[in-house]
Amino acid sequence: MATPTKEGGYMRTSIIVILCICVFAPAGAWSFEPEINYGVDFRLRGNYLSDYEVDESGRELGQNTFGTMRFRFSPSVRYSETLRFGGEIDLLSGQNFGQKPQMGTEYAVFPGNNRTDFTKNVDPRQLWVEWQGPVGLLRVGQMGSLWGLGIMSNDGEGKDTVWGDAYFGDIVDRILFATKPLLPILGEGGIGQNIVLAIGADLVYRDDLGSLLDGDKAYQGIVSVLYLSESITGGFYIAYRDQEYDNGDTLVGTAYDVYGKAELPLEAIGGAIGFAVEGVILQGETSRIRTEGAPAGVDVLGVGGVVRAGLELRNIGLGITAEAGYASGDNDSNDETSRIYAFDPDYNVGLILFEEVLAGVSAVAAETAGDTDRVGYPPSGVEKLPSNGSVRNAYYLFPTVSYSPLDRLLMNLGFLSAWSDSPFADPYLTFKAGGVPRSFKGIYPPSPHLGYEVDASVQYCVGLGLESLRLKAGLQYGYFVPGKAFEDADGDRGNDVQKALLKLNIIW
Repeated sequence: MATPTKEGGYMRTSIIVILCICVFAPAGAWSFEPEINYGVDFRLRGNYLSDYEVDESGRELGQNTFGTMRFRFSPSVRYSETLRFGGEIDLLSGQNFGQKPQMGTEYAVFPGNNRTDFTKNVDPRQLWVEWQGPVGLLRVGQMGSLWGLGIMSNDGEGKDTVWGDAYFGDIVDRILFATKPLLPILGEGGIGQNIVLAIGADLVYRDDLGSLLDGDKAYQGIVSVLYLSESITGGFYIAYRDQEYDNGDTLVGTAYDVYGKAELPLEAIGGAIGFAVEGVILQGETSRIRTEGAPAGVDVLGVGGVVRAGLELRNIGLGITAEAGYASGDNDSNDETSRIYAFDPDYNVGLILFEEVLAGVSAVAAETAGDTDRVGYPPSGVEKLPSNGSVRNAYYLFPTVSYSPLDRLLMNLGFLSAWSDSPFADPYLTFKAGGVPRSFKGIYPPSPHLGYEVDASVQYCVGLGLESLRLKAGLQYGYFVPGKAFEDADGDRGNDVQKALLKLNIIW
């Protein structure tokens, strides 16, 4: 990890100071009585993960039992009907006890991270001021970035996360203005009330493409149009990015994201049908990745999307959802175009395959490809090889069933099956084979079938007596059966993988 920049250090310190002043200043310091709300979420996690092979020699990641926690404080202060401040800070965030991975942590952030002492981690995530004017809303400061279902831009709040946890979050220093441009023309009762136009300018604090604290400087211009109603939400989002990495490499590109969500009530059966979709196209160029066909850098063209449909029978507490997702791969890693697309790491699909196994295999692959004893000098872009738990170069089907027999009790059961879009190839073994794709077990041709898993969860929420104070406890379990992509020369796919996750949240 690069040494934090002075600008980043000053920014973190100033955010902490301003947050304390805004929240803890006595009421008499202002000419009116502020309305203060405190959001507190303490989470504690216990994990068990069985061993799985991560390379052709049969080595295992070596992280079986470990625990994480996070204390998140999210205060907001409303000084009037038009003026509001908000902030968010994380303390003690990350792995705090148990085993850490024995390999694969040189470039990866997840699973585990041997580069940071999480128990001393203070992470000021947000601090912004919001003003509601007569023609629109202006928000300025450091804030999370979220759009649609979160497969491209995800703030890491994890409000809709069913499996696992959100760990990261896209954070930007942003100036954002949102307005309803058709309202003056169509009036209060017309469609103009439902259409929101937003424009903004960002300095990216951190996301899955870079970090200001690591010396990466990324500037974004964004525009979105969103239609909002009780039953339908949808629109488009465009982000133009100009980034310079700490070593001088560049990334210039545009993301086009279309999102829609609808719910159709079925009053006759006391339920509803829901649909949701998000599609992304990334287009641009970068010198971060260099190939034989493009020694100065490559063009970028990635595609990803999610389609979701569900039936909810509220009278009996039953829900059925089917999800399909796609993140493009690259069939030719030596040409002039990189076609790989990765979901945001905080969009979780299942418990094991993407979140654990592929994260571990790709982390070790990056460590091997960057080993100076093997390759002499680490190739450009090797730090982008770890998936960090994201869906990448894959397509999948993921039907789930949920059942809530009691108001505060929720149970889920899911079945995930996934395939790789382009060859599931190990970069170092492919390099040794003269560019012919080899799996991480050394097999040619690599099979596209990644495997399947069954996931189950139970969650219960109970009040703790005080207003808004509640305890949420849950247990999640997954069982993954490796597909043919994991076979070695003897046809052995390695052990099936199990994961148990004990979840505890205290929320106020």
